[in-house]
Amino acid sequence: MNENNNNPFNNDMPKPINSNEEKKPIIEIPQAYYDKVAAEQHEKFLKEQEEKEQMQKRLANKGSLNKLISLVIVNALLIFGLLYSMINFNSLIIIGIPVYIVILAIIEVVRSKNNSDQPLANLIGGMLVAVVTFVISMVRESEMDLWTYYAIASAIISFLGFLISTIITKIFTDFKSIKALSAVGIILFFALIIGGPFYFYKKYPEEFFKIVFLKQTEVHAETEEEFILKTLKNRYSVEFTCNNEKVRHYINQYSQKITKRTCYDSSQREVNVFSTTYNESENQFIISDDYMDIIYLTEFKTKLSNTLKSNTGANSVKLYLYPEKNCTFVGDCAECDEYFESYDEENDFSNQFNNSTQLNLSNYLNKNVLDFVNDYKFKYIINVLGNYTETSDFNAIINTVLTSLNSSGLKNNYGYDIKITDENTLQGYELIRYEVKGQKTDDGVFKDPVVVEKEN
Repeated sequence: MNENNNNPFNNDMPKPINSNEEKKPIIEIPQAYYDKVAAEQHEKFLKEQEEKEQMQKRLANKGSLNKLISLVIVNALLIFGLLYSMINFNSLIIIGIPVYIVILAIIEVVRSKNNSDQPLANLIGGMLVAVVTFVISMVRESEMDLWTYYAIASAIISFLGFLISTIITKIFTDFKSIKALSAVGIILFFALIIGGPFYFYKKYPEEFFKIVFLKQTEVHAETEEEFILKTLKNRYSVEFTCNNEKVRHYINQYSQKITKRTCYDSSQREVNVFSTTYNESENQFIISDDYMDIIYLTEFKTKLSNTLKSNTGANSVKLYLYPEKNCTFVGDCAECDEYFESYDEENDFSNQFNNSTQLNLSNYLNKNVLDFVNDYKFKYIINVLGNYTETSDFNAIINTVLTSLNSSGLKNNYGYDIKITDENTLQGYELIRYEVKGQKTDDGVFKDPVVVEKEN
C-alpha cells in the first residue's frame, strides 16, 4: 500500500509555487471615488425629493386654485341673483346678502381654518359681477341705469363682503390675538354697516328706497302741497316750489276732484301740476304735470310738425307722441291701436296712482331731446292736412314723411300711424283720404308702411 496515499494530510499540503506563474497586482480604489458616488446618490435623492415636493405643491396649488375659482363663481352668482331678486321681486331679499356672506365665511373658515378663501372669493366674485354688468350697461343704453346700479351695488357688496369675511376668519382662527382696540374697531364697523342704513331709511325713506332698491317708496305727507312737492322730487330729483295764489279747483267727467297749480323748478321754469284726489283721508293724490313737455316735447313737436309741413307742402301737420308706457304722465294719450288696447288699464284709478308714485324720469333730464324721444319709445301719430283728392299722390307724401323722420335722427322704436286728410275749410269737415301704419323695426328705420283699408 502506497504510504503517501494513506496520509490524511496529504491533500492539504501547500502546493509549491510555480516561479513561472505571473503574480497579479492588487488594485486599491481611492476613497474619493466612494465619496463621489455617495454624493451623486445623495444629490439624486434630494432631486427626487424636490421634484416630489414640487409635484405635491403643484397639485395642492391646483386644488386650491380650483376651490378658489369655485368659490368665486358661487359668490358671483349669489351676489347677482340676490340683487336681481331684490329689484324684481321683493325688497326684503336684501337681508339675504349679509346672511350669505356670514354663512359662507363661517363654513369656509371651519373647513379651511387660516387658509379660508372666502374673503378673496367674495372680493373677486363681486368685482367680476361689477365689471360684467358695467360692460352690459355700455351696450344696453336703454337699460343703462339698471345695469349701472348692478355694477355699483356688486362692487360695494364685494368690498364689504371681503371685510366681513376677513373679520370672521380672524375671530374664528386667532381670537386670542384680538386686542381691545381691535375689538372696538370691529364692533364699530358692524354697528356702522347696520345702523347707518337704518338711520338713512328712517330719516330719508324716499331717497333710501330710490338709492338702495332702485324704487320709489309711497309718499307720505301732511298736506296736498307737501305731497305734490315730494312726488315731483321723486319723479325728477329736482326741487320745486308752488305758487299758492295760482290754484284752481274743478271736477272732471269722472267726478274726480282735480287741483291745478303753477309750480317752478330750480331754473324758475313754470310748470302746470295737476293733483287728482285719490284718498283724501290719507292725503294721497295722483300727480301729473307738463314738465317733460316744457323741457323737451312741446318745442320738439313744433319743429318736427313744421318740417313735415314744409317737406310735404301740407296746410298743416298735427303730431302726437304716444309713449310705450304712462301716456297719462308723459306724451299724448293719442288715438291709436295700442291706446285702445290698454285703455282700461291706463285709466284705472289705482294704476294711475301707482304709476304716479313710481314714475321716475330724473335720468332723462340730462339727455338731449333726440336721446329722450328715442329712449322713451314713442309712437308717432301724424296727420297731414291739406286739400287732397282721390287722385293725389299719396305714396309720395308718405315717402316724404318717412324720409323726413329718418333724416331727423329719430328711431322707429314703437311704430307710426300716418293719415292724409282732406281739409275742406269751407265746408268745415275733414276726410281721411289715405292712412298707413308701420311697426317698430330692429334697425330703427321708419319703413314698410302698410295701407289701412277704408271701412265701407
